[in-house]
Amino acid sequence: MCPQHDLSMMEDFIERTLRERRSLPDALADMVAKHDRIASGNERSMLERMIEVLKEEIALRQNPLRAAK
Repeated sequence: MCPQHDLSMMEDFIERTLRERRSLPDALADMVAKHDRIASGNERSMLERMIEVLKEEIALRQNPLRAAK
């Protein structure tokens, strides 16, 4: 399990990344662009995870029948 400091840092990063987003596709596009600018490190790993979660959420919202299964 991640130490509490790492969880707090991740929550802060997520909050900063998602602040003032109007739609999931816009947030996804911004995260992908930011991911492409970051060479490596912890923030890039967090962005990769967030990108995957957003892609899954967008797909579920576009296909409500799949979400019901």
